Amino acid sequence: MPWTCHVFSLHQHLSELPTRLLVVIVFFVALQCRAQDDMGSGEGPTTPVSPAMSASPQTPTVPMSCPALEYLSNGACVACVCSQPNGSDSCNAMTGECDCSVGYMGNTCSECNETARYFQSKPPGACLLCSSCSSNGTASCSGTGLMSTCFCKRRWAGQACDSCAHLTYRNVTQIDSMSHVDCIDCPCSAKGTSSCDPDSGDCSCMPG
Repeated sequence: MPWTCHVFSLHQHLSELPTRLLVVIVFFVALQCRAQDDMGSGEGPTTPVSPAMSASPQTPTVPMSCPALEYLSNGACVACVCSQPNGSDSCNAMTGECDCSVGYMGNTCSECNETARYFQSKPPGACLLCSSCSSNGTASCSGTGLMSTCFCKRRWAGQACDSCAHLTYRNVTQIDSMSHVDCIDCPCSAKGTSSCDPDSGDCSCMPG
């Protein structure tokens, strides 16, 4: 039989009960009424919130250092944009600037340091030290040291790629306070010219 919240419907039996027992019954009925009121209002029992649930999100931990070829940016480790596997094996931990290996240069260490006689290998794959090749006229090389084979840039010739090809002459310009040597076409007719001066570009005409 379900409990009722109308305590006074039991009045015909109350006078027959001892006072202490009556108090217990009234208290128990009041508890049942309270539970029924909570269920009727759609409100479930209140669930206590644990400190772990109510705590605010913690601030992400900022790494103190980053692995090789990574640098710290906005609190996180970011990969450095460096040429791999030959050009660079490390970078600046704060700026991401690549530390070029010997023979390499450029922002990403992807260029060969031709001034130091390092040239792209043939077939391409690495920068080689070809000390017998000209730093001006060599495009790539194979082998290393004095036994290397030089492959010349356009308009350059010679075993070491250190002279200008036929009907071209040597031109010297200043770039960033440094002398830059290149071979350019002589201003001559290809049909009527036998040669041109390798330094001035003056044309030497064929007979007739």
